Amino acid sequence: MAPLETIRVTEAALRGLVVGTPVIQWPTIHGGKPVGVLSIYVCVDRGGKVREIYGLNSDHPEMSDAARKQVMTWQFKPAVNQTGAHVQVESLLTFAYETKVVP
Repeated sequence: MAPLETIRVTEAALRGLVVGTPVIQWPTIHGGKPVGVLSIYVCVDRGGKVREIYGLNSDHPEMSDAARKQVMTWQFKPAVNQTGAHVQVESLLTFAYETKVVP
C-alpha cells in the first residue's frame, strides 16, 4: 500500500467532493446570537470518510457542535493527486447559520 499522503485543498475543492447536497439542520438555542458564521477543520481519508473534525471559531458554540456532528456523517468522493493515487485531504469549511432563540 502506498504511503499516506495528505493534501490541503480549498474549501471549494472539498465541497466539490461532497456526495449529495447535505443541508445542516441548525438547532434552536436558549441564548446568544441566532445568526452568525462558524468555521471547522475537516480531514477526509482516501476512501472519502471524515476522519478528523474540530471547530475553529464560531459566533455560537452550539452551532459549531451541530455542524461538526452532521459533517462527520457526510460522504466524500475519494480525492486523487496528480498521479491519480487516492489521497487524504484537509480543508476548512465555513457555514453561515440562522436559528431561533427559545426561552
